[in-house]
Amino acid sequence: MIRRSTLLRSLLAASVLAAAGNAARADQLDDVRAARKVRVAIDLGSPPFGMNDSAMNPTGSDVETARLLARDLGVELEIVQTTGANRIPFLQTGKADLVISSLSVTAEREKVIDFSTPYAQIQSVVAAPKAAQIRGFADLAGKRVATARGTTNDRLVTEGV
Repeated sequence: MIRRSTLLRSLLAASVLAAAGNAARADQLDDVRAARKVRVAIDLGSPPFGMNDSAMNPTGSDVETARLLARDLGVELEIVQTTGANRIPFLQTGKADLVISSLSVTAEREKVIDFSTPYAQIQSVVAAPKAAQIRGFADLAGKRVATARGTTNDRLVTEGV
């Protein structure tokens, strides 16, 4: 099994998540407080971090983090359901004020959004039958590996980082 600590979890930037090409807005926190609502993009298809319970209510650690943030800010929470592909576009287009979801810090992303200090991480893991004896990236040569296209895991497997 190969583990990489490259996917960072739940990156909060309550006061400054900038849209592409725009300067970070120091008054965004004031805007959230004035609206009395914070719109948080969360991937509800990523248990146990974000999901719906049996009554179809959002739950999971990302949801609880968002609830605590809203409570601490003294504002209402609006969960904006997101996917991996639209997390950053939702910030850029103003559909969300911030993201609490798996979001690796990369040089490309740092050009268009701001990140807070990560408080958790996800391990990237390659799982295979025991007989495969995968010890490193070289052992993956000639094998098919399934991962979500365009993700950090895709890059890791493709580049053998």
